[in-house]
Order: sequence, then structure tokens, then C-alpha cells
Amino acid sequence: MADEATILFNADGTYADASSSALSLLGVELPEFLGMASGSFSPESPDLEADRAIREAWEQSGSPDLGGEATILRGDGTKARVRFMIMPQDDGRYLVMIEPTAGQVERPATVYT
Repeated sequence: MADEATILFNADGTYADASSSALSLLGVELPEFLGMASGSFSPESPDLEADRAIREAWEQSGSPDLGGEATILRGDGTKARVRFMIMPQDDGRYLVMIEPTAGQVERPATVYT
């Protein structure tokens, strides 16, 4: 993958690939990353019911590109604020572009289509 911070994940939520820039931002190496599930970098425990409801609504609306800001929990235990864009791919996988951004890590995630 290119020098941009990009992540590719499968429809089942497993990671497929990541650029070196993304791995650096996330604070992990590729072999470790490939064994993780989507959401592994969330600083809070996932709300599975809320996640399911959001995913269903998103899929029912045609799965448009999603963007926003969120706080990630890096591999070294530190938190960082990032902007992200999630784009469905023709093969059923998803491409995520991330970049660091200024902002308080305590702020909740924001998502928009």
C-alpha cells in the first residue's frame, strides 16, 4: 500500500493489509495487526448492540463512504486522535484512510456520510 496511512479490512471485520504509515500511527507491526479484529484500537469496550444497529442502518442506506474523527488506542497504550474515511470496495472489503489530527482524546467519535 502507498505512503498514505491506509488500512484494508475484510467484510468479516478482520484486517487484510495496512500501509507502513498506518502501522506506525497505530503502533503495531504487520504480523500482529493481521491477527486483530476491526475495533481493536478502540479505547472503550465495544457496544455490540449499538454497533450492529449502526451497521444495519448503514447497509440499508447503500453503504455510502463514512468519515469522521475518533480516538484510537495505539499498540503502546497511548491515545491519539485521528480523522478517518471508510470506503467500500468492489470486492466487498473496505479501505480506511486515517490521519492524525489535533483534538482532545476524551472527545467522543463523530461519524458522517
